[in-house]
Amino acid sequence: MVRLMVEDDGNGESPVKFDYIGLEILFNDGPYVIASDPMARPVPGELAKPGSKDAFVDEPVHAGRLSDPGGPFSRGSLATLQPRSPYARGPYKTATGLAGIRDFESPFELNPQRGPVQVFAGLLFPTVGLVNGTSSIIVVGDIYFKNRPVPYISSVGKVTVRARSDGKMYSHWNRRE
Repeated sequence: MVRLMVEDDGNGESPVKFDYIGLEILFNDGPYVIASDPMARPVPGELAKPGSKDAFVDEPVHAGRLSDPGGPFSRGSLATLQPRSPYARGPYKTATGLAGIRDFESPFELNPQRGPVQVFAGLLFPTVGLVNGTSSIIVVGDIYFKNRPVPYISSVGKVTVRARSDGKMYSHWNRRE
């Protein structure tokens, strides 16, 4: 399970306001370690509020939470996932595709006191047959407020996939500061 988070770090203009956010995950900057299922659409997180809509269809989205009864994010709606680009970007060979939410009537707002806020949650998988491997992972996309881009910085993280002692796979996520 991968959760995409945003936060206002207090540098620059604060609070941060935006009415559109579209994000995707880039990965596999070395060997193919991680796979994504194009049918496994992400779930909007706590950033979504009443009035928020899917960025690519005119339908409301409902936030999912880690603590939802019935499993993590089971109460959230699925966001539309745009096809991933067939072209490599930088060292990354694969991507999840782009998902987004928007609210032109009541923009999203972040401030340093609120801390990190979850935008989306989704699934990534170890590549079939892989025993061990590491990949950098980064979130990229676009954030806008009133048709103007909002600058952001995305942190590169690392995912390490290792075989467990029982032969099953598990992965470990490290966010670099």
